[in-house]
Amino acid sequence: MKNILFVLLLCNTLFAQSQVVNIEGWDGTRIDGVYYKDVNNHLNQFEGTYKYTEGNTEITMVFKKIINYYDGVYYEDLLIGEVKFVKDGLILFNNLSKINTVYPNQFSHHIVGNTILEPTNRPVCVGCTANQKRVDLIFFGRENNMGGSIILQKITQGNQPDKLKIDIMYLGSIWLPGEPKPLDALIKNGEYLLIKQ
Repeated sequence: MKNILFVLLLCNTLFAQSQVVNIEGWDGTRIDGVYYKDVNNHLNQFEGTYKYTEGNTEITMVFKKIINYYDGVYYEDLLIGEVKFVKDGLILFNNLSKINTVYPNQFSHHIVGNTILEPTNRPVCVGCTANQKRVDLIFFGRENNMGGSIILQKITQGNQPDKLKIDIMYLGSIWLPGEPKPLDALIKNGEYLLIKQ
């Protein structure tokens, strides 16, 4: 009896993941049991630690790929990220230690997502090559309840360290009635160039 249950469980698991959809060009439609996979490993190029420094401001971001994350309905590959923000020598925000945390919901990470962008996708990438892929992720400004989007573009120039151009766009603040209005975002809207560490 145990063997029969094991075989049924194994078949069910294999069947549930039998349909794979490439996240490249995916329209966002979600189907129960499907695996939305980074077939061409575009998310891999963004993994690592990157640092931005200008004047008295320092931003460090760490990115990691999660494979085959199951949210209870479907499976997907994700890129997650965490952030450290330093100004005038003071650490104002730091959750880099959470990069390896396995949350029940991986969308609890500060940065998360898997939308692959072509150079012609909006915002159009002027400096991208014809085959260069960018990635659009959700950026949760949890330190102030801000939410928005962060677009990552990898820049490689000869034997120099890789760079990561990021574009942060906040969509707005979230707070409940009766609570104080959130503070302004620590990391402002705009474009930043980070160097791989």
